[in-house]
Parts: sequence; structure tokens; C-alpha cells
Amino acid sequence: MRVVFLYTSNGRSASSWDQNVESKNHFLSVHGLPTEGYFHMLKRLKDIGVIDDLIVFIESGRQPGSKIIDGIRCHVVPMIEYVEPFLQEDDVIFVRGGFRGWYDPFLLKMEAQKRWLILYAANTGRQRWMLWNVVLSDLNTNHSFDKRQRAFLMFNKPIAPSVFYTMDIERDIDVCIGASKIHDKKAQWRVIDALIEYQRIYQKTLKCILPGSMKYRGTETPQIVPKITKHGLNVEQPGFVDRYKLNEIYNRSKVYVYLGNSGENDRGPLEATCVGCPTILGGTTRHAPFLRGGSEGILISKDPSNPEIVANDIHAMLKMHSENRRLTVAHYFDKCNGFHTVVIPQMTRLFNIIRNNPTPNMKCLQEEYS
Repeated sequence: MRVVFLYTSNGRSASSWDQNVESKNHFLSVHGLPTEGYFHMLKRLKDIGVIDDLIVFIESGRQPGSKIIDGIRCHVVPMIEYVEPFLQEDDVIFVRGGFRGWYDPFLLKMEAQKRWLILYAANTGRQRWMLWNVVLSDLNTNHSFDKRQRAFLMFNKPIAPSVFYTMDIERDIDVCIGASKIHDKKAQWRVIDALIEYQRIYQKTLKCILPGSMKYRGTETPQIVPKITKHGLNVEQPGFVDRYKLNEIYNRSKVYVYLGNSGENDRGPLEATCVGCPTILGGTTRHAPFLRGGSEGILISKDPSNPEIVANDIHAMLKMHSENRRLTVAHYFDKCNGFHTVVIPQMTRLFNIIRNNPTPNMKCLQEEYS
């Protein structure tokens, strides 16, 4: 049983493809695919013999070609159709996201060939396509099956343990403001407003960091830099940083604040809690279930739209900061979303069923997950 992992990048191209050319695509660099939790998850399943082999295809018109990463064959193809000649009879198709152009004819062909089709939709809406056998949902609180017997299984998004881990380092940053592209939906601007209010209430300027590329999307995000300047906030703006640098930032930060409540299970809160950084969230519905109820070291703000309330949330979390508390947060993450403790056993269970049923057998899935 081999897994064919299909990953979306920046869209298809009509350019030709030579698999013998080494790809220089940024996603195959040391800071790309090797830091992805999905890649680590599937490679680990191969290493322990749950799956026999793994091959990766990334659809992108930028620098197509091939590269071996950690012993795994990875191909950047300009169009998904280039995947077909590589397929073997028992291949399992695992898709993250997926472009609309993949549906017809490629995925319809895969369905007609009675292959297992697994999807993690990644907020693309592709779960609405009826051809999937398994949809992995990291927002679900239970396993379920729809009228077509498609399985919607609880899934814990994998965080690569060799990239995000606890460090013995000085905690010299008060607040890490998100850790993603900066735009209105991510709500970094709400944290800036709260920091202004914090100055007014507590007569103190916190040392903060705002990692991520500024996209200036929306009406509020363009005001972030002018507000920082006007109010004399101490907010470092390193721009885009790779995940290894993010790990250091989370470890240096006393509190991580993410006030967005859109997308699908943003990685920032998972990465921060993975390394033990106490976290403030602005909502619950778009985060992993284990983050929603709050626990020691994870606070759900009562009103993320109110700068005064968020400022008080930050103050309370800073007062409670301690090394023991960080250990508690890291242990809680490991118990609920740990790579080796939760993710790998979860996926081993699924792929063992698939191995025993090379042709999709939804009855077996229902018996196992009901």
C-alpha cells in the first residue's frame, strides 16, 4: 500500500515537465515541505511500516521537476494530469486542499478506478465533492457518515515535532501576535488595539513581536503600522519567518494571542501550545476541539472585539506566567494533539483498515468508527 500525497501550491501551468530536472521550487527547500506536519506524519507511517511507500506531487507552475527529500520522491508538476503515469494499482490518494481543476477528469478517474480517496479540505470547501471516501475534519467532535456513506473522521492536525519543541531559552518577549499572513480575518489588528489600551490602563509598554507577511487586506490591517508608530508600541515586525524561527519566537514569548476565528484550525495556536506557550484565543468554532473549552494556560477571551477586555486578558496571563505553567501547556497539547501520542495512532488505525480493504469498503469503516 502506497500513499500518493497531492498538495496544492500556486496553481497549474501549461508548461512541459521533465522529471529528471531537479526542482528549485521553494516548497521543496529546507523550509518548505520538510517542515510540514502532513509530510512528517506520512513519512513516519512509512518508517514504522503502516504504509509501504510514499510519493508526493505538488501542482505548481513554478520550477517544476523532482527532488528526493528524506528518502521520499517529491515531484513538482505543472498539471495534475502528470501524476497518472506514476500510479500503481493499490495506491491510496491523499489530498490536501485540491484545486477545482482536479475534480474532472483526474479525481473522477481515481473514483472510477475504485481507489481510496482521502481529503483534508484545509478550508477549501472541497469536502462537498461527493467522491471522497474519507474526509478528515479537525473541527469535528465526533466521527460521522453522510447519506452517501462518506466518512467524516475526527482528525488532529499534525505539528512536526522536529520543528516545534520546547527550548530552554530566555522568555524575553511579552506577547507574540499571531504567526501567519497578516490581514483582517487573522485579526492581528485587534491585538494592536488591545496593546494601546494596555498602555492606557497599566501605564506600561509591552515587548511584542508580530511575525508574518503584511498583505494589507481589509480596512483595519493597513492601520497597524501607523498605530504602532503613533502610540509608540514596542512591536517587532520581522516579516515572514520560517518555522524554525517561529519555534524560537514561541519559546521566547510569554503569551501567544490569536484573535481570529475564521479559516480552519489555524496552525499558530497549535504550534504555540505545542511548545508550551500560554495562549489567548478570540473564538472557538474554528479551532481544534481541545482548544475550545480552555484549560490552564489557554484562555478564550470573552469579547475579542473589546480592546479593554483583551488587554485585561493579556495582563492576567502575564501575571500567571511560569515555567511550570509552560510545562502544563506542553503536556496538555501532547495529551490531546501530540504527534506520537495522538496523530500517529489515529492515522495507523485508519490505514490498517485500508490495508485490509484495498477496494474502498465503507461498511468496514462504519463498523470501526461507529
